[in-house]
Amino acid sequence: MGNNISKICNACMKNNEASEIVLLENKEKNKPIQTIPMVIKGFNTCEVMNKLEIAKVEFMGLINEGIEGGGCEIVVDNPDCRVSGKETADGYLVKYQFLMPYESNVLWSFLQKLDKRPIWDKNVLSTKKIAQIDLDTCIIRTIYKKQWTIASRENLIACRKAKIGGAVADLSTSVESDEFPIQNDYVRVKLFVGGYYYEPIEKDENGNITRVTSVSHIDIGMTNVMNKLARKLTSTGIPKYVKTLLGELKNDLRESN
Repeated sequence: MGNNISKICNACMKNNEASEIVLLENKEKNKPIQTIPMVIKGFNTCEVMNKLEIAKVEFMGLINEGIEGGGCEIVVDNPDCRVSGKETADGYLVKYQFLMPYESNVLWSFLQKLDKRPIWDKNVLSTKKIAQIDLDTCIIRTIYKKQWTIASRENLIACRKAKIGGAVADLSTSVESDEFPIQNDYVRVKLFVGGYYYEPIEKDENGNITRVTSVSHIDIGMTNVMNKLARKLTSTGIPKYVKTLLGELKNDLRESN
């Protein structure tokens, strides 16, 4: 669907009278063609979709080069979770990878339960869906707790789930809106691209059936020295985060059954 969205958006940007975008491609039987408004709660949907398409190119480039590619330094290397990263000219990049005994939609669905995120993620103060653009695309605002000597951060991101070959990508990128201006109480984080990439694998001896790779190319609005410190602290904390994430997912599945 991605290429069609870009073509549609480029066309509709030239037509100021258009009030809806028609998502033409729909290969699944018995599924209606989607139409979405040009503007949703202060966001131009054409601009959002185009930003996501641009972000997808960087996202897949980072995924394809692997955990150790692109000059990334391995920070954590153990059987449960591998983490790498590097400083960039505009912030820093972190990648990590782990296996899980669930299909992609199981973890994806759990991560959509935004009301539960602040309960199990100690770094998150609140997270809220601002707008739903289509079935697979939404805009989310997250406020993070103050850490170390770093002021509280917040971000406003567009998220989209997409099938890419036999895998599933859940990617995100920062967006802006006059309805959600930067506030003095928080520093707004710029996420160039981030998200999860789910690849099915042959079941291993531990029952794992999916490889999950996550990437985050981000600018948290700090000096180069503080960026390096933040990357190191973030990277070394990821294995604990993954353990907590999978533990909470398991509990959620148990409660749902």
